[in-house]
Amino acid sequence: MVRTALPIVLRHHLAALRMLLVFTVLTGIGYPLLVTGIAQAGLADRANGSLLTAHGTVVGSRLLGQDFSLRQRTPARGGGARCPTPAGSSPGPPPAATTPATRAPPTSARPTPY
Repeated sequence: MVRTALPIVLRHHLAALRMLLVFTVLTGIGYPLLVTGIAQAGLADRANGSLLTAHGTVVGSRLLGQDFSLRQRTPARGGGARCPTPAGSSPGPPPAATTPATRAPPTSARPTPY
């Protein structure tokens, strides 16, 4: 039985593939599990959101300061307030009074050059 050696380039590629798989498992599975375990063991109250309960019902969060008693969320931009047009956006069409169909005809009608 004759054992043939793999070419050096193929051995380097196989070693790189093995390292890719090892580090993918370490950083993609091992590290998140380690960090989650440390957070649950040492900081379980903060890691789970520090929820406040009253009579078995979640009523808020101590760290966020958010009260969960409201049944409806409040809008982020206020109810019905007119907000200014953001920079870089189109203000929209002009009012109907200034469109060409309703504008008064010019006093001297000159042909426009093309």
